[in-house]
Amino acid sequence: MPITFDAEMNEYHLMHLDERAGYSMIRFCPWCGGAAPRSLRAAFFSTITQEEEDRLRELLRDIKTLDDAIEKLGKPDADLNDGVVTKTPGSDEAPQTIKSYRALLFGGLSTTADVRLTDYGPDGGVRVSFTGKFLGTARK
Repeated sequence: MPITFDAEMNEYHLMHLDERAGYSMIRFCPWCGGAAPRSLRAAFFSTITQEEEDRLRELLRDIKTLDDAIEKLGKPDADLNDGVVTKTPGSDEAPQTIKSYRALLFGGLSTTADVRLTDYGPDGGVRVSFTGKFLGTARK
């Protein structure tokens, strides 16, 4: 597997053979164990203040289903059938399981946060996550 260096992020990556799988960040040298350079990744994303998190949580407080979200917030920027995928390895007692959960992405609710609402089904309900908006330029 090839190792690449991303100068913009100041990161070394171990590239996966399946291009869809992307890469794994190298945090320590596989030969000597020394620390890799400090990543600059965090500088490329906005910081979500506590005030903004509280505002978004209040906005989303009464949403119990993804239909509620669409009714209250309007059309999402993305509606992904496989928005979140979980994989549980197999064991002697149970087979491997792969589950997909529908997720809605909203980018226009905040200037600093992208909002994801994921439906984990009857047992898990709708969960919300906030991610700082990307501040850099689009990459290939």
